[in-house]
Amino acid sequence: MKPSNYNIIVNCQETDDVIIFNTLYGGLTIFEQNEFQLVKQQLVDPDNNKDGKIKDTLIQQKHLIANDVDEFS
Repeated sequence: MKPSNYNIIVNCQETDDVIIFNTLYGGLTIFEQNEFQLVKQQLVDPDNNKDGKIKDTLIQQKHLIANDVDEFS
């Protein structure tokens, strides 16, 4: 697995949540600030399985994609 090149990460100042939007696949996920450290670790090291629920969410929303996916062609 690898992070998609089309992820945009934004901090929402009104709610203190973190929003990840994938501009290629349309995935949109909102994480609470206290979860975001685990999310960042998962995006940096996709093979880590510290939190399976977060990893599953990142895969379902296409924030993490298979290594053989070529997003540029």
